[in-house]
Amino acid sequence: MLPEENPCSVCASVPLRELQQGAHLRNRIYDLPRFTLVGDTQCEFCQLVRDAIHQDPGRVENSRTRAMPEWRDIELIWHEQSAPGRRSGFRLFGTGCEVWIAFAAPASSDLPASHRRFYLCHALDSVLDLERVKGWVQQCETNHASCDLNHPLGIADLDTLRLIDVVENALVEVSESLRYVALSYVWGAVPNFRLSAVNRPRLMQPGAMTEAWEHLPMTIRDAITLTRRLGVRYLWVDSLCLLQNDDEDLRRGVHVMDCIFEQSWLTIVSAGGHDANSGLVGLHAGDRKEQRLAREVKPGIFMGVYFGPDTFLKRSVYESRAWTFQEHLLSRRILYFAGDQLFFRCRESERCETCEDDPHPSTSFQTFYAEDGYLDTILLQFPLQDYAWMLQQYTKRALTKETDVLRALAGIVRRVSDKLEYPIIQGLPAGAFDQFLLFFGRNLRRRPGFPSYSWVGWRGEVSIAQRERLNGWLDQRVWIIWYMRTPDGTEIMMPVGEINGSDQRQPFECRHLSISITRTAPSGSPWPSNTPPRPYPILQFWSLTVWLKIDDLDVFMAIAKLFDRQGLVCGVVMLDGLEDTKFFESQAPCEAVLLSESDELMPAIDDIHLGRKGPRKFYHIMLLEWSDGVAERRGIGTIRQDAVASGFEPGAQWKEITLA
Repeated sequence: MLPEENPCSVCASVPLRELQQGAHLRNRIYDLPRFTLVGDTQCEFCQLVRDAIHQDPGRVENSRTRAMPEWRDIELIWHEQSAPGRRSGFRLFGTGCEVWIAFAAPASSDLPASHRRFYLCHALDSVLDLERVKGWVQQCETNHASCDLNHPLGIADLDTLRLIDVVENALVEVSESLRYVALSYVWGAVPNFRLSAVNRPRLMQPGAMTEAWEHLPMTIRDAITLTRRLGVRYLWVDSLCLLQNDDEDLRRGVHVMDCIFEQSWLTIVSAGGHDANSGLVGLHAGDRKEQRLAREVKPGIFMGVYFGPDTFLKRSVYESRAWTFQEHLLSRRILYFAGDQLFFRCRESERCETCEDDPHPSTSFQTFYAEDGYLDTILLQFPLQDYAWMLQQYTKRALTKETDVLRALAGIVRRVSDKLEYPIIQGLPAGAFDQFLLFFGRNLRRRPGFPSYSWVGWRGEVSIAQRERLNGWLDQRVWIIWYMRTPDGTEIMMPVGEINGSDQRQPFECRHLSISITRTAPSGSPWPSNTPPRPYPILQFWSLTVWLKIDDLDVFMAIAKLFDRQGLVCGVVMLDGLEDTKFFESQAPCEAVLLSESDELMPAIDDIHLGRKGPRKFYHIMLLEWSDGVAERRGIGTIRQDAVASGFEPGAQWKEITLA
């Protein structure tokens, strides 16, 4: 039995009993000793804080001490009814965004489960409570309007959908809408039995999955078992529902992947391991040990540590893979297996097996969607901004095959294109082509087989600057009429801007020059005979080019200053492919093409980089490297408008550019 007085004089100032009994102390901050002192104390509450810091899977540890820096104090912030589930709890300042210390239910208590301050369960069973999971889904189906489909079931452009019938243990092909579960997981390097044209007829016979059972990875076997126990008859798994040796079947399936996951009754996310043999921990007896979650910090007062699903996801292999992005983003209901725990999320609520269930689901807490903006993004209320945000999240992730960069996002691209009512060309929306060409990132690496003018041609996280008055900027501050050549270069296609009526633009005007800058139509010059065809369209356009020198290079940030012939700083450029080419080793001036006008610097550039004050009149520019008559992008940046008159020889030129 614990003594009534807390042995730690500092923690004695935290009114645990009053908070447990419902005292209203909103956003109250409590300072605790430095971590080394907390670690040495016998105080049960301090030990709980120590556990929260050490166990936080989202924390970057000191590899030698495995502790927080000694100089750092601990701040506990009491949040009233703003922890997950609208409950109350302490958030540790400086830890992962979803690390909470909360009150927990005693081992046995006469208090009703509806007592909202009791947030954590006392213990976690070794086996999942699937009846509880069914209740979570049922509450969502009954109470959450935003989790309903806003259109009838059915997948356009897909005549039949293959599913695993977990009752007949066979593959089926259906044309009607059925309730099914989808599996989202990481393949990894393990052998994975896959659907092919050869084994398809056998797999469609009753009992075939039973025969194939030993050949299936553990995660898929567990998903079949879980689907059956949840009372759902059908399961969708990519490796068994798409013909893996049929390019056309794969293309059709990948094209509607967003619909497959959005229309699933539930998506199972396996985020607890590195490959398809990780399994779904807790589904079988012996998978995990029973865990005690609560610590008695004062007589009769139990507390514990809660880690939300994002804390585990952010450090998982699953979250690092590009293919899982749209599966995760578009699913309406998700059951996460992460960190040896089970979590449930829909667009309006969050549940966890370590927490007492909220008896009032209408007041659920939108942690994932509300805080990170996912819900608005999914709805595409502002499609260009939402697409830009999705690209930033997507390009953080890795691809096993770099050639899949567009395929892994195909469903989202189609959905955004439908919303915008114009095409997306090589990942760039045709109606906002000039804006999305200005993508930027740190230390981007060239991705072969894709155009350098698009983000798809580069590896690494990219951002796209947003404009409040995009239409006004497109009407007044851009002049390029973009044409495209076919991949083999033999034929010039219609202007990109013709798609939305912007093929007629204001002519380029520059008060610093007196040269002819009126030509905009493609010359139709023959494709260079020594230039091999590309597997993507090539841009062809007219604009002004200027020659400037690169210097004062920050090799870690891949950013450099641009100098004119007078030796003055006139711009800044973020360099692409710095480690891929010898282009930047030259001390000679480089050619930059003007893309658009602006009163603002690009987001990654500030006035400090320019080194001198002046009129806020800029051009966005692209750095070019030429080979056999065709240019590629080597950087994006901003220059002062007066720099066009002070560049190096041969001086500013109105020039036709062929850009691959």
